Amino acid sequence: MQIPFYVGCYAPKGQDSLFQCRLDTQTGAVSLTHACREVENPSYLALSKDGETLYAVSETQTFENESGGGFASLSCKDGFSVYGQSATHGTFPCHILLEEAHSLAFVSNYGGGSISTFHLSPFAAPRLDDVTQHAGHGPNAERQEGPHVHSCTWVGEHLGAADLGTDRIALYTVHEGTLTPDGSISMPAGSGVRHFVCDVNRADTLYAACELTSEVAIVKNGGGSWQVAAQVSALPHPVAGNTCAAIRQTADGRFLLVSNRGHNSIAVFSCTPQGLSPLRWIDAHGQDPRDFLLLKNFLLAANQTSRSLSIFKFNPQTAEAEFCQTVSFPAAPVCVAAAEKNFT
Repeated sequence: MQIPFYVGCYAPKGQDSLFQCRLDTQTGAVSLTHACREVENPSYLALSKDGETLYAVSETQTFENESGGGFASLSCKDGFSVYGQSATHGTFPCHILLEEAHSLAFVSNYGGGSISTFHLSPFAAPRLDDVTQHAGHGPNAERQEGPHVHSCTWVGEHLGAADLGTDRIALYTVHEGTLTPDGSISMPAGSGVRHFVCDVNRADTLYAACELTSEVAIVKNGGGSWQVAAQVSALPHPVAGNTCAAIRQTADGRFLLVSNRGHNSIAVFSCTPQGLSPLRWIDAHGQDPRDFLLLKNFLLAANQTSRSLSIFKFNPQTAEAEFCQTVSFPAAPVCVAAAEKNFT
């Protein structure tokens, strides 16, 4: 069986930056079938549910001579064709959350410390509707001098925005595309929350990857209030300069995986009602695994600095991974995306 997936890379304008690939689920072989050079620095991707439209940010400081990055929609049915690109009006966009039921996309702007809300239309460029600005800072003067929105994820009926710069997950109600502040979740000072996932089996629990402290924060909702219940190291031992990146839970909710840049590993935890138990650390077989994906009993890790994609056979019953191969890329891969129906 051949499963399509997509890889976004840091690459300057005019060079191949976005790749359509295929995974052979019998052998683990990966082939690169198409490339696109019309989107600069597509550091985060999101695929429509029908698998025919790909959305990508342009993580840049300027876009079409204006301050901010870009947000593109592309046909990806047979190769790539760009429908259009629009300015985010926030610098260095780095994450996309699709809400296709209401034709919306929420783009997180890391440099701008803001959320750009877009309206989506078929076969057209996304339309910017609003920009929601964060404010504040954290104790880390180098990394938290201001707000840095890194990702958005649904927390029940609220939109949660992870702000690395202010150590909080801001909560919003969303009505017809308008974001209204409705509280926040305080994270440990200096932890630098990056991405988070809500436990698929426990509505009162979420797990947050804290980039600056290399920890996973376990956050619990008790009596209507979210509080950090525990912090678990994503490392087997201290590693100078390590930073956490991606965090994903298996579809059955039994395991949680977090990537480490520096230790160059993917930490695997068992999820229980009592918390997280470390099981193992998978060698990424590459440098700086910024993103990874669990796809049809395979684990794909995008290694930014070594410009490679590591392929592992993944056992969904034990969360053990067997290394298959490394695929080299002409640019620095930082995001892997595929249809949700193929997730492990």
